[in-house]
Amino acid sequence: RRMRRALDDFRLDAKGADVALVYFSGHGVEISGDNRLLPIDADASSLDALEKTSLPLEEVRDSVAATAKVGLIMLDACRSDPFSGSSGEGRGATSLAKDVSDKVKPGLGRIGRAENILLAFSAAPGETAADGTGQHSPFTTALTKYLGTDGLEIRSVLTLVQQEVYDLSRGKQLPYVESGLPKLFFAAAAKQQLPERERLLLAMADVTPEMRGEVEQVASDADMPLAPLYGVLISSDASHLSADSLNARLREAADAFVKVRGEMRTLASDDPQVTELRRQAEEQLSLGAFDGARAILAKAADIDNVSRNALKANFVNRTLSEAATRFLSGGAARADLDYATAIKDYESVLVLYGEAGQTDLTLDQADRQIRTLDELGKLYTLVGNTDAAGRAFAALVSNLELRSARETDPSVKRDFAVS
Repeated sequence: RRMRRALDDFRLDAKGADVALVYFSGHGVEISGDNRLLPIDADASSLDALEKTSLPLEEVRDSVAATAKVGLIMLDACRSDPFSGSSGEGRGATSLAKDVSDKVKPGLGRIGRAENILLAFSAAPGETAADGTGQHSPFTTALTKYLGTDGLEIRSVLTLVQQEVYDLSRGKQLPYVESGLPKLFFAAAAKQQLPERERLLLAMADVTPEMRGEVEQVASDADMPLAPLYGVLISSDASHLSADSLNARLREAADAFVKVRGEMRTLASDDPQVTELRRQAEEQLSLGAFDGARAILAKAADIDNVSRNALKANFVNRTLSEAATRFLSGGAARADLDYATAIKDYESVLVLYGEAGQTDLTLDQADRQIRTLDELGKLYTLVGNTDAAGRAFAALVSNLELRSARETDPSVKRDFAVS
């Protein structure tokens, strides 16, 4: 009675509206070809009692038709057997009488078209839909996600819903739409191009049943989502491929997907932001949004690049700082006339300059490099290692020659002449 009162109130409130929308989530059954929506306290003790305590879908449809110019009826009511006692509190509270069980079928049957009315069912006629594991069923989750999509006609919106549920259920559930709308109906005005995922879902609706079966089989074998394979199928125009070539192409794509998904899950990053972006990229990849996944990975790579450049700059600065410290240590050893230690320190200075790479040195840093070579040449001469001394002085000449060619400081040219 409460459902019927709610329908009466709806008729009064929506009278004369341009658009009327009815949404029902719960259980629906087909009784001898008649679709009925069930309240939580439906009486299934007899066929007569069940008919009296349920609401005919046809009555809902007629009420909407008499109320507004355009009617939309969304039914998330194609659930599993409400009388089995396994669907949760309120849904299996009443047992189905044995003498009527053969006349009652879980789910809703096909309904005829009605002018200016669009009906959307969570599953195909005679099929049941999943409750899902979240707050809402897969159908309702997709419906709330796409119903207000900018610039899409309502039938295209419901195509998105259909293909989203089909994809996420891995082919087990496909919502059904019966439309009697004579003209286009838009729930929201166009603002921008549809995102990649939505474009893929719309394209999936045009894939032939044969190709769908091929995709579903390959995805099942690889234990992977359907969408990435559909993305490959649609983007590569497989209409000209033979069955064997199509299968080989899909399996190649499946192998590549499984491999990169595994790598995304195992490759660790010390940066939590990069880790999160990689997770988002994996999610986009599973939805068949390849461009979106690559764009997210590009962001992660940019973060790594900025960090790497910062580390590189810090590495150079710290390396040259260490070189300065080693230079001072060499000077201390030189003052102690500990030639061997001084040579060791000065050689380490040159190694550090080499590790710093081809970088722009400050005047002090460049002069320190020159003085290191000069000190090494003199020290090697003092200890009688003329070969090493010659190499040090030759490096000194080469260094100063390069500097004198690009610097105007007279002291550099003087040092070059002296060397």
